[in-house]
Amino acid sequence: MVNIENYTYLLNNLILEKARLQEAINDAPDASLTCKTRKNGKQELYIRWHAGSPQFSSKSIYVNQSLVPLARQIAEGMYARAKIGKVNKVIKGLSYLIDVYGNTAPEDLLLQKRPWLYSVMPNALDNNEKMREWKLAEYERTFEHPENIIHETCVPGLLVRSKSEADIVSRLEHFGVPYHYDEFQTFNGVRISIDFVCINVRTGKKWCWDHRGMLDNPSYIEKTLFRERLFLNAGIIHGINLIITSETSAHPLSIPTIDEEIRRYLL
Repeated sequence: MVNIENYTYLLNNLILEKARLQEAINDAPDASLTCKTRKNGKQELYIRWHAGSPQFSSKSIYVNQSLVPLARQIAEGMYARAKIGKVNKVIKGLSYLIDVYGNTAPEDLLLQKRPWLYSVMPNALDNNEKMREWKLAEYERTFEHPENIIHETCVPGLLVRSKSEADIVSRLEHFGVPYHYDEFQTFNGVRISIDFVCINVRTGKKWCWDHRGMLDNPSYIEKTLFRERLFLNAGIIHGINLIITSETSAHPLSIPTIDEEIRRYLL
C-alpha cells in the first residue's frame, strides 16, 4: 500500500540531507586526500590541491598535526560529493512516486462518478479507504476516570489522559496510521481497555499500544503488573501484537522513541 505521507516525510528529510551535503561541499577546500603506506605499515595522509586552485602544487602535502582540521574539511567534502549523487536519485524517485500516487487515479475517478459500482465490486474499496472507514467507525470507549481526560491533541475534540498520549496521537496522525483511542476490547471473554488500537498501514494487522506513564509510582506499578497478566492471558504479547512505551517523571517519553515504535511495528 502506498502511503503518500510516508513518502513526503522521507522526501523532506532527504532534501534537508542534500542541503547539509551541499554545504559541506561548498565549505570544503578544492583538494583531495591521498594515503601512502610506508614499508613499516604506517599510513600517512597527504593533501593534493586540485589544478586551478590558488594553492595548487605538483607536490602533495603531508598532513601533520596542524593540518588535521583542514584534512577533516577535505574528507567531509569528499564524502559529501560521493553521497549527494545517490541522494539526488532517491529524491527524484520519491518526487515521481508522490506525483503519480498523489493525484487521483482514473479508476478512483470512475468510482467517484459511479459509486453504485461498489455494490457489485466490493473489493474495489482499497486498503486506504477501508482503513479510513475503520478509523472513523464508532467504537466503545472506556471513559474510565473522565476527570483525567483533559489533555488536548492535534485532533479537534479528542482529549487524552496525558501529554505523552497526546504526543502519540500527533505522531500517529503524522505517519497516517489509523488508530482508536481508549477502546474496550474483548479477548477470550476478558474485557480490556486499550490505550491505542492501531493498524499497520502496510499489512493491515492490528496492534494494541499500551503506554505506561507513571512507572515511578508504586501503586501504578501494581496496576501495570495486573494489566500485564490480563494482556498475556488474552494473547496480547509485546512484539507480536502489542507495542509498549514507558516513562517516569525523570525519563519522559520522547518523540524519537514514539517514531521508532511506529516505524518498527506500524509502517
